[in-house]
Amino acid sequence: MVFDTQLRLAREFSLPVIIHSRGAWQDCFQMTKDAGIEKAVFHWYSGPIEILDKIIENGYLVSCTPALEYSRELRSVIEKTPLERILVETDSPVRYKSQHPYNAEPKHVLKTLFCLAKLKNISIINAEEITTSNAKRFFNIKKSSS
Repeated sequence: MVFDTQLRLAREFSLPVIIHSRGAWQDCFQMTKDAGIEKAVFHWYSGPIEILDKIIENGYLVSCTPALEYSRELRSVIEKTPLERILVETDSPVRYKSQHPYNAEPKHVLKTLFCLAKLKNISIINAEEITTSNAKRFFNIKKSSS
């Protein structure tokens, strides 16, 4: 009921939606689609590939975090996701379980970017340009006139 209300408000005000769908991937996807949401990102998506395919087909995005360094599920998702459908983030504050555990901070978005570039076999510059463009499009950020 609360999620339905949030989706209705997002549609009414033409706002993008960031969805934490862990364990409820299909339900969250279907509710988002049924609500007519145009812009949605499925935060740290690590669910079934069949649902990922639906997310991508509907023009939605997924985000990746520094967990890309060690999470097989997240790597599998990101490998199958076109770069134009990916945002990078840190999910801070959260504790990552990598080989050297650490508490995430916003600066660790660079770690996410490095992991993404390595996984996609592209330069860090290319990964940065594409994901920045994705974020600007998602959040409707226009170029400054300066």
